[in-house]
Amino acid sequence: MNDFQKARLKLLGLVVLFFIFTTSAVFGIVKVINTLKSEPAAQKNEKTPLSEPQLKTKTPAIKEVKPEKKTEPPKIILDDSKAFRGIRREWKKYRLPKCGILADVTNNRILWSYNADRVVPIASLSKMLTIYMALDIIKKSKGRITLQNRVKISKTSATGREGGFGFMPGDIYTVEDLMQAAAIRSANDAAAALAFYFGNGESNFVKMMNLEVKKLDMKNSSFINPHGLPVKSKDNLSTMNDMVLLSLKMINEPDYMRWVKKKAVKIGEKTIVNTNNLMRKRKYPGVDGLKTGYTRRAGFCLAFSCLRNGRRLVGVVAGFPSAADRENFVTALLNWAYR
Repeated sequence: MNDFQKARLKLLGLVVLFFIFTTSAVFGIVKVINTLKSEPAAQKNEKTPLSEPQLKTKTPAIKEVKPEKKTEPPKIILDDSKAFRGIRREWKKYRLPKCGILADVTNNRILWSYNADRVVPIASLSKMLTIYMALDIIKKSKGRITLQNRVKISKTSATGREGGFGFMPGDIYTVEDLMQAAAIRSANDAAAALAFYFGNGESNFVKMMNLEVKKLDMKNSSFINPHGLPVKSKDNLSTMNDMVLLSLKMINEPDYMRWVKKKAVKIGEKTIVNTNNLMRKRKYPGVDGLKTGYTRRAGFCLAFSCLRNGRRLVGVVAGFPSAADRENFVTALLNWAYR
């Protein structure tokens, strides 16, 4: 190989090396450009401020949240150390109840007690719990349910119950209409309709009732329906001690107290009158509620409230043979308490 051939071969090697270097450089530059283009958004955001939409969806820092302590509602405790227990001599000229209790709410004490721990049928006094629970559900709904919500009467709640308002399947009434019918007229079909609406069925609502009495510290109360009618040999049962606790809850329900003060109210095309004769016929001064009740086994019952000279009394009696006997005794009882 002469000198010319050697020089030619050397030059060719340099050209090949230059080509390889140039090609590598080009591929390197292209790779860098592609890497920059495909850089994740999260890496870019580290270099640039967050836009407004990004700020809204940014995950907040997780803080340890301690569970809230469950607080039970305060129990109602009435001082019964000075209560008169039994029947006074002047009351014996009247027909007597099977049991009863009278509380001075203003002074937080029991004035009179008679067989107050005896478990007895309570008939339509049951409707106070039905209405109390419905009102409580309305409060907790935060505006989703109101007294003006419209309720379609079902065939099940409209039929097969004596002592009703006379609702027909398919009728539409407001929640307030049903509550007034149950509270003032003691309409059994109205109470059933409330149970269907607020409990998604009567049986489920009854389960709720039996849970609620435990919360209210009504230790000796049990319910089989929302209205108080007997079912074969079974009744809604309670004691006067328990029922006075429920009555104290009801006097703090403004809507309920507004309804039961009425002597009569028109619902649809029908006018109903209050079953509490101490307000409608006897017109005993200061009486402003609360609920009547009657079945054959329960007798004539009454939960009553009376406000006179700034002093409120609340009582419950059960087991009278007639409505007149009931009113005679309660009148004498209130006269004694306000003497």
